[in-house]
Amino acid sequence: MAANLSLVEAQPSLSDRIAAALTEATTSGAVSNLMRDVDAELSATAARMSRVEVRALDPLTPADEVEQAQADLISTTFAQKRLKAARERLDARFKAVKRSEDEAEARRVHDAVKAELDACADLLRSRYVALCTELVEIVERCERADAERRNRKIYDLHRPEFLAFGLSHNYDQSMLASMLRLPDLTATGRVFWPKP
Repeated sequence: MAANLSLVEAQPSLSDRIAAALTEATTSGAVSNLMRDVDAELSATAARMSRVEVRALDPLTPADEVEQAQADLISTTFAQKRLKAARERLDARFKAVKRSEDEAEARRVHDAVKAELDACADLLRSRYVALCTELVEIVERCERADAERRNRKIYDLHRPEFLAFGLSHNYDQSMLASMLRLPDLTATGRVFWPKP
């Protein structure tokens, strides 16, 4: 039982939580949750205010209770105004924290995209020319082999790319040589393929 009491006592008050949210590092989610708690307390305070006001202003309230009723009305009015002021401050805090989080996320995404672009650039810089050169050599070899097939009129054999990938044999033009485009990224206007 004592352990449970100390656990309850350890919970910060709504006022302490508001002060912490306004002065310490926090998240937009935490501020949003706190704003909901403040809204709930504002609703409860408004209901309490109605009851206290009726009691304080009721001419049938016994004279020995009027002073306490008045004090309750002043106290509840003060609590309501304080909560409303806190709610306004929390709203501004939420917007500022959310903006900061969005900016941080935008920077994270930017940095991640930049890192991937830099990695791709490094890959192109280190391998593109060699890969294009190798691919041009493959295409030229395929073209020479097919030219030999056609010159010898060996029609039961087919182009290398058809054999390699099981493509249709319905036309004789090289799909690889005619469709391939390999720009030379090291020199504007130059290409590796098609050959000039």
